[in-house]
Amino acid sequence: MKSLKNDEADEYIPLSIYFTILQILFYFSFILLGCFFNEFLATQIAVLNIPLSFAMGLAVILLGTFLTVIYVIVVNRNEES
Repeated sequence: MKSLKNDEADEYIPLSIYFTILQILFYFSFILLGCFFNEFLATQIAVLNIPLSFAMGLAVILLGTFLTVIYVIVVNRNEES
């Protein structure tokens, strides 16, 4: 397993910043909806019979996992070449 040189590691910083900003925006939009529009989040999703707040909270977690997987794939693909 080779380690990244400083220059190689620096090229992934913009990608990680974009992913972090996306995650923060999604998370805080969920929090703001909970603070100001909690009756909207209390609505039930008809097909699943769960509240919208649960689905959105799960989406926040899954987005973080998805972004992490994408980042690891991109970094590993470029590290191998």
